[in-house]
Amino acid sequence: DPSLVYNPLRHTDHLCLQFLRARAFNLKDALLMFSNCERWREENQIAALISFKLAPHASAKLHELYPRYYHKTDGWGRPLYIEALSKFDYKSIFSVVNEDELFKSHIASYEHLYRVRYPACSAVAGHHIEESFIILDCYNAPLMQIGKIMSMIGKITEISKNYYPECMFKMYVINTPMMFSGIYSCIKPLLDSATKKKIQVVGSSYSKLLLEYIPSENLPIYYG
Repeated sequence: DPSLVYNPLRHTDHLCLQFLRARAFNLKDALLMFSNCERWREENQIAALISFKLAPHASAKLHELYPRYYHKTDGWGRPLYIEALSKFDYKSIFSVVNEDELFKSHIASYEHLYRVRYPACSAVAGHHIEESFIILDCYNAPLMQIGKIMSMIGKITEISKNYYPECMFKMYVINTPMMFSGIYSCIKPLLDSATKKKIQVVGSSYSKLLLEYIPSENLPIYYG
């Protein structure tokens, strides 16, 4: 695409490799994906979103209803990201923020991840870090809202898959309710094969599996 402008500060070898891996090193497909991403960034002024912040009261209420946060790292130095759904209330969330604000806050988090968190983790670990370890905690998730929850998470995953590719090392979905497998089976076909391999639904028997990757002192106390 002749409209693309090479930015050596942002278009690093590591970033280019992420797009190549996302398209199984098919150069034509990777370039198309990269071009689409750059166009999306330009049209939506993504670079400016790193400074996007919700109003303090909205941010606090959103965190209460939909806690999502980074907490230390796994054993390799990858940032550990946790989402907890126990207090999730779809209607209440969208009385606090609208959909545009919610997705902008997620994109701002991705921008901060790439520009600040990954470089900081790399500096501490002594090697390049470009992936996160994700825990999606479904403990006490409202069963009547599971469909809406997974639909929203699916939209957020689409943003990651298309514009921040190959940044998930592994996702453990823990404390899943009985009906989760049915919901997940509907979403699974929408995921590419590489992403599906990274997602593991582990129910309530997760402690030993988490400790294979994450030092116990790096886990919040309620996870082990």
